Amino acid sequence: MSVTIDRVHTLRMLVFIMLMASAIGAFMLTPVLWNAASTGKLPGWAPFMAPTAFSAFVFMYAMDRGRLVARKNYPLTKACGQVFLAVSFLLLLWSQQRDQQRTAQASEFSIDLQMLLSHRQPMVRAAACELAGSRHAISHESAMRKLASNDPWRIVRDACQTAAEKIGATE
Repeated sequence: MSVTIDRVHTLRMLVFIMLMASAIGAFMLTPVLWNAASTGKLPGWAPFMAPTAFSAFVFMYAMDRGRLVARKNYPLTKACGQVFLAVSFLLLLWSQQRDQQRTAQASEFSIDLQMLLSHRQPMVRAAACELAGSRHAISHESAMRKLASNDPWRIVRDACQTAAEKIGATE
């Protein structure tokens, strides 16, 4: 009997540690992890450690609640409610991570595209205009319009004019 109790306590301690690790990761470390991943200091999967840990917690927690219900020591409705709340929070956490990933990718793209639009090589500027047009990068409207009218190279002016027309940036 004491061996079973020790396993239960070990399982609950493991579940508690997983909960604490995922909470610290989700609420305190997520912005730091996304910043480090976007600058290349950490791999792209690093910011997903907190929701992954919380996913493991929810799985272990659901197993524990199921075990309690099976032993008739716990009401089914209470266990289902607790697991439902945990899964709901888990879905919100993954949704938040997806949004932060999109934001990080968008800011990365924006910085790189601006750098390319101001590059000293005309072919790079022309390619940047084509890329901006194909991605409908409205935030670079003024830079493309300026290049379309003022760049010394015709290939750049033409590419930027076409891109600006494509995204509706010209007047």
